[in-house]
Amino acid sequence: YPTFIINGTADRPTPISNGYRVFERVKNGFMITTRAGGHVNFGGLPCPDQFLIDFIVDGLLPSEREYVCEGNYFEDYAALQTRAARDYS
Repeated sequence: YPTFIINGTADRPTPISNGYRVFERVKNGFMITTRAGGHVNFGGLPCPDQFLIDFIVDGLLPSEREYVCEGNYFEDYAALQTRAARDYS
């Protein structure tokens, strides 16, 4: 099965080096890096979104194993203060 590793260069909780460690160990991996992307890199930019949409909807894999997408710098990561889902209701 293909494995998509999607990482942002500004992701503090999951550094880009961790994404490359995973990428180096999977047989059918696709490394998609968002330059200046934070911890969440789906749902706003055509790249990397289109790679995932193409695969989920049409079963199409990227033609290359590694891509770098231009991104926007996101706000600094701030951990959520609540500890349980019920705290959001």
